[in-house]
Amino acid sequence: MYGYFKKLIVFVREIYEGFVMKYSVRIIVIFLLSLLILAGCEENSKTSMVQSSEQGTNQESDSEGDVASSEESVIVMHKLYFDVNVTSSEDVFQNHSIELYLDEQPFHKFEDGKYYTELAEVEEGNHVISFKVDDAILNDLNQNVNVNADMSIVFTLGFNDSLDITSFGTSESIADSAIVYDSMENVALDKAIENLANKHFVNVRYESNDSTSILDTSEWLVVGQNVSPGSQLDKAEEIVLTCRKVYFQLYFDLSFDQNIFLATYDIEVYLDGEKIDTIPHGKNFTYSTKLKEGEHTATFYKSTDNKVFSEKKINITTDSTLSGRLHSNNKDIELNNFVLNNGIADTSFEVVNVVGMQLDKALSVLGGIGFTNVVKEPSDDIWMDSNWIVTAQSVSAGTKVDKNTKIVLNSVKKEAYLSSNYVSLNMNDAAKKAKALNNEILYVDYAKNMYMTNKISTMDENEKKLWIVKQASFNSEGKIQLDFIYTGMVEMPNLMANNLADALATLKNAEFSDVESKTQDGSYIWDNSDWKVVSQSVSAGTKVNANKKIVITVGKDDAVQATAQTSSSPVKEETQEDKLADEKDSLMKSDLSKESKDSIATDEQIDILMAQTEALLKTKEKDGIHSTIERDDKYVIVNLWKDGLTEAAVYVKEGQLPKSQWNDVIDGMTILSNAIYSNYKPYGINVMVNLLNNRNKENILASFYNGQKTYDVVDD
Repeated sequence: MYGYFKKLIVFVREIYEGFVMKYSVRIIVIFLLSLLILAGCEENSKTSMVQSSEQGTNQESDSEGDVASSEESVIVMHKLYFDVNVTSSEDVFQNHSIELYLDEQPFHKFEDGKYYTELAEVEEGNHVISFKVDDAILNDLNQNVNVNADMSIVFTLGFNDSLDITSFGTSESIADSAIVYDSMENVALDKAIENLANKHFVNVRYESNDSTSILDTSEWLVVGQNVSPGSQLDKAEEIVLTCRKVYFQLYFDLSFDQNIFLATYDIEVYLDGEKIDTIPHGKNFTYSTKLKEGEHTATFYKSTDNKVFSEKKINITTDSTLSGRLHSNNKDIELNNFVLNNGIADTSFEVVNVVGMQLDKALSVLGGIGFTNVVKEPSDDIWMDSNWIVTAQSVSAGTKVDKNTKIVLNSVKKEAYLSSNYVSLNMNDAAKKAKALNNEILYVDYAKNMYMTNKISTMDENEKKLWIVKQASFNSEGKIQLDFIYTGMVEMPNLMANNLADALATLKNAEFSDVESKTQDGSYIWDNSDWKVVSQSVSAGTKVNANKKIVITVGKDDAVQATAQTSSSPVKEETQEDKLADEKDSLMKSDLSKESKDSIATDEQIDILMAQTEALLKTKEKDGIHSTIERDDKYVIVNLWKDGLTEAAVYVKEGQLPKSQWNDVIDGMTILSNAIYSNYKPYGINVMVNLLNNRNKENILASFYNGQKTYDVVDD
């Protein structure tokens, strides 16, 4: 009580000192009333203290119990951080309801494929993590977690036909819920992304400052950010980086004039003092590099003397193309029409399949697309592209590459290509091979010399197996013509007394593909209709393979009558002994022509004539004409060839040379063959003069029989 009174006196004193005297009476009255109230309070206080003392003993024990009970009811709480990598696509969440439950209570619903984090506070102890998909709780995915400190729950949530929870685990840390963000301004974008990933940020987005797409992060610099440096962020907090492009593409697209004699050196290309490539003399040059914005220097050096050079200053502000033409001189390098243009044209093209094409067509196709560096192999052997077939290409079809990418076309000669791939295949296998080799083929009946398109449509698979490729060739359109022969069994027709023309037509219609006709006396057959069949090597009615060789012997009308009088029975099949006898008889007979039977030369005379002919032909060697002379049982055969004639024939056929030039060759050969034949004609000796393919002497360009042209590769 004394304390209250003392305070009151202090209060009154302050009031007295702070107010004017006109309020003094009122203050005294208030003071006296306060004394009376305090006196009453003191009596009541004494009575209350007595009563409290009596109850103190009884309440002391109860108070101690309440304290103990309060300590037992304290709840310990811990922070629990959910760190969930969601790998499912957005459509999963549109079709399914996926929820996370904590202790059987809904905690979070996944509504998209974004990374999910959340910081919760839970009681210490065991807790159950469970999942609900649509209307079903998936108890088999339940996870029990004992929380005894601040901790993180980490797992991956995916959905593939069913919910998939993987990599479930806990960590006694919640550091990823409060990561300090460091400034990324003026940092290269690719480096900024790496730095933020190292700090565990999972929701980083970047955009350009001019609405263009960012395709290569190494070309951009961060100039803005949506988060203040030093902020503490959850790992899933969205971070947006604004960027400016500072690196640009520079594309070199240069041509290099080719000199024939002087200054045929290569040129080395340097960019800002660093060598980037060497341009072979006369070749095109393309090159792509990345440069930081600003001024740069392209320098071009003579490869054998760095004192000879030229340079070009370029200022890079955007993607650019440096185009121009280089010309090499002994003392300098000309940079003609060098221009730096904004933008880069699409100089990459898709390679197409040229395997199976003639080399000239393949080169035309790739060149037409825009490729400038197509190489043919074997380069030393190829002199006429149209005679070669592409068997492989170094860059696969469908690949998109720069126009100056080296594309190597491996090729083989047509004859080797066709022989190795088609000859002797049946019709089914030939079709499969053509598809595999990208060839377009034409089917031809060899015996009838006619296309088989309609006939094939009526064949079954087994019949197609009986048709075999006898020979293959390319037509003028670059398609492959396959000549098929039939190898099934056919019945031999009766040809006796038929004229030779009709007999050959009958055999052709029956699909016989190997037919030889000869005369009884070994003379030459000029007109098939003048001769009639006197024997056939296979008897009529016999079943034989259509590919079996058939020999028809013919004679004039008197021979046919004699044969009819001496043999009324069917002609039997010629035996091997018969063939040998015929050959022996043929060798014994004269090979003289009809008009020269009265003058027969001896072997010695013929040898003398051949020696004279050989001496005459030797005089032509100075003109590059080479020759051989030989003799068989029917003819004296003279073979001639000269370098360049085969090429000339090809150029004439393709229209690259006038036909008159080839006609001059044929006229000269006609004169020469007549001159040779004139020496042999008095003795009844037949002469065959052949003009051979100088690159393959098994092939004939033109043939002359007794001074008359019988074959011309250009006309036939």
